[in-house]
Amino acid sequence: MMTVLATDTGRDDAGPAPDPAETGRQLRELAALAPEPRRDAVAELAEAEGQDLLGAALAWAVAQEDPWTAGADAGVLAAVLEAMAGGIVAAVGVGNKVNRRAKLLLEAWAQLLRAVECDAAGNRAEAHRRFLLARQYGESAGEWRCAVLAALGTAVCGSAAHTARAEELVPHLEPAVAELERFLGRELPELREGLWLRYEAFELVAAAADAERPEQVVELTAPWLERRAPGALVELAAAWRRELWRLLEEGAADRAVLRAEWGDRLVARADPGSPFRYWLAECFAQAGDWDRTAAVVERLRAEHPDDGPGLLRRLARAHGHAGRRRTAIDLLRSGLSDPPTAAEEEVLRTLVLMLMEEDSPEAARWEAELVRLAGTGVRELASAMPRPAPNRSAPSPGSRTGG
Repeated sequence: MMTVLATDTGRDDAGPAPDPAETGRQLRELAALAPEPRRDAVAELAEAEGQDLLGAALAWAVAQEDPWTAGADAGVLAAVLEAMAGGIVAAVGVGNKVNRRAKLLLEAWAQLLRAVECDAAGNRAEAHRRFLLARQYGESAGEWRCAVLAALGTAVCGSAAHTARAEELVPHLEPAVAELERFLGRELPELREGLWLRYEAFELVAAAADAERPEQVVELTAPWLERRAPGALVELAAAWRRELWRLLEEGAADRAVLRAEWGDRLVARADPGSPFRYWLAECFAQAGDWDRTAAVVERLRAEHPDDGPGLLRRLARAHGHAGRRRTAIDLLRSGLSDPPTAAEEEVLRTLVLMLMEEDSPEAARWEAELVRLAGTGVRELASAMPRPAPNRSAPSPGSRTGG
């Protein structure tokens, strides 16, 4: 959807096309800022610079071809468009009609992209809400392309979407796709193919619900993946992620852990990094389920030794939040050389913070080692020790933050 949205919103000038890599770097730097500083940074641009940024951002979106990063890419672009919309003054009055429409237009695009981001993360309910908002904003701004895309999005993210059969539902979406093609003046075979893949993947995941072994899932999905490639594995992974969401919402956490492991096997040839279990560990952490967080991370440490320091910190924090502070401290200490090396700086920093919270006399010794490595200690950061709040929305899949 991001590509369809960005295509045809081209640059009017005949100047050189922007460098996608440089544009991507600029967009990610902006998206990494907090909302207010991001809005201020965009507002400081001259009008021509703002137009250039918008044109370059849309051109960058068209150039993004990796379906595995579509959700993250949509989130980056949405953050920048939100900042642009936030900087527009749209007071009531005839003279501000253009500003009001521009603001609505940017908000419509941003909501659509946020919906794509949520959909990629498996959060069907939030994606559905965002698609509804995008449709409302699009209709208010007269941006029918966005409105029709949002209408399609609400259909594929509806509460019963994952139970529908492809041959029953996709034909009902054909009029909307045909309307969009007429509006754009071109055919959209990729969109049609994507709708079929989405619902076929839902069917496969539903059929795999009763599987007792991962081999059964492979046997069930392999013929379809071979027949429907490329793009099929991406949709199957997305459908699998939504199934994990469903299990978590129903309180079937242990079953979700097992299914996440199976899902990691399923996508291993495309992403060998166990994205579902990394994601699930973060879900448990944000829900305050530290015992399950520790159990999942312990398995990941055994399978991904290259991510040892990051997983070590995650495991230590899980034990610490679960009340096993001594276990956490011993674990962090076991991950340090004598003396600690530069590669162990973050493990050392986490240890110092935890010792300081315990008012341990050991803290001074280890902080001295940190000063030797980094040139500064962490006493000014002690109050900023991350403490995930319970009941927050789950992060994007594959996220390895929080370590």
